[in-house]
Amino acid sequence: MSSITEPNTLSAGLFTRLKPLAWGPVLGAALYFVIAFAAVAHHELWRDEMQSWLIARESGSVAELLKNYRYEGHPGVWFFLLYAVTRCAASPFWMQMLNLAIATGSAYLILSRAPFRLLHRILLCASYFVFYEYGTISRNYGAGVFLLLLYCAVTASRQARWWVAAGTLALLANTSVFGTILALSLTAGTLVLPFIAGKREEERPGWSGREVALGAGLVIAACLLAALQMNPPPDAGFAEKWRLDLDPMRVAMTAAGAWVAHLPLPASTDHFWNTNLVSDSLRARWLLPASVVLLAFLGYCLARSRSAFVTYCLATGGTLVFIYLRLVPYARHFGHLFLAFVACLWLARLEENRGTREGGRRFLRMREVAVTGILVAQCAGSVIAAAADWKLPFSQAKATAEFIRHSARPGVLLVGHVDNVVTGVSGYLGQRIFFLTTGAPGSYKVWRHIEKAPTPLTLFEDARRLATQRQQEILLISNWKLPPGAGAPPALAAFEGSIVADENFYLYTVEPKP
Repeated sequence: MSSITEPNTLSAGLFTRLKPLAWGPVLGAALYFVIAFAAVAHHELWRDEMQSWLIARESGSVAELLKNYRYEGHPGVWFFLLYAVTRCAASPFWMQMLNLAIATGSAYLILSRAPFRLLHRILLCASYFVFYEYGTISRNYGAGVFLLLLYCAVTASRQARWWVAAGTLALLANTSVFGTILALSLTAGTLVLPFIAGKREEERPGWSGREVALGAGLVIAACLLAALQMNPPPDAGFAEKWRLDLDPMRVAMTAAGAWVAHLPLPASTDHFWNTNLVSDSLRARWLLPASVVLLAFLGYCLARSRSAFVTYCLATGGTLVFIYLRLVPYARHFGHLFLAFVACLWLARLEENRGTREGGRRFLRMREVAVTGILVAQCAGSVIAAAADWKLPFSQAKATAEFIRHSARPGVLLVGHVDNVVTGVSGYLGQRIFFLTTGAPGSYKVWRHIEKAPTPLTLFEDARRLATQRQQEILLISNWKLPPGAGAPPALAAFEGSIVADENFYLYTVEPKP
């Protein structure tokens, strides 16, 4: 039986003619697909996954799609992929299959092209972010992983087409804001720096100065296009304000993302998501120095390759600064620190394999041990996450939709709140739900600013007022368990125990007032 062989350098003809397949990586990717399919089949979509699907499904044209996703804060690559899928499929299951296909492509690139030892390639395929956070959960980030790895594979050859490399970075820039940061960092570190820093000819990409300028210009234009798409309209209600003040606690919590990214060991085995054993255990005053030490060590592992080191510093610094200034951070955001390290380690190893950089035996041994430890921790986090997702529902939206489909009375009006949470129920039902905040039926959340929204104490009365106005029975769907003072009867059904804490659902029957 063929085994997974050491990676070969991409030839100049990779994109111009077919080459015989190395069956080891193909079989490895097939095994990845089978295992990942089992994980995906036991994963219930949560609201952020369903939101993108519903935006694409509800868009009747490309122009309408552009209009509909302008409140999302993400550029368009993922939405256009989903738009294509929704033209021929109605079930969100096919979004999961699309993401799984992309993740399998990433696994193939790792197994066939990554200049790492076999053990590290296998561990990387099974790592928390590659396998679970970006491979099992269907978001725009998975496409970014694939394009990042594709760029690393393309640049392995000095004869690779410049427009292929630049086009890959242009697409990467339009997957997410973190893809944009990575694309700019790679452009600066691997395209521009080798020319302005006077590197030897054998260390440069095999492109002329004119081709590098054209490629860099293409990437910068793509980044500007991404920025235009990510800039929300004036009436957007979701966007965090830019935080320009210096908050020491926020600095420490942002820096703690280094541990979340590289050692994603959850603090809990069941409700694991967005918890971290290391950062949750460290006292606040130790978070910043401990994170600085970790990041400095990882930078040292790349220091013998100027291109890799500069790219890593730009990508890591850009990611952390953006998170501090703009986001409420989660593991999915910090994971791009790990991706940046993997990509830069890939580039550093390529230089070593070409003989343009040599490392001392002690340095290489130390780096190998460090990389092995990080990847083992990544795999441990991946196993814990996949096992919890197998055991517990990630979201109760699917179970709630199934109950409504089989038990709701004919003619009942489905009313939902909180509206951005019940989008998951709408997606699984395949029908719109009346949103109290907008006073109209909808499927996905439009992130406009809302002056007033129901509270747990007023929600039931707001729903009863609507039932009386329409003289129609209402089935109220909420992720709130209404308190005794809300005037609501006992819940008709309750769906609890989801991994995402606020994706439990409660159903209430609301009758019109006489």
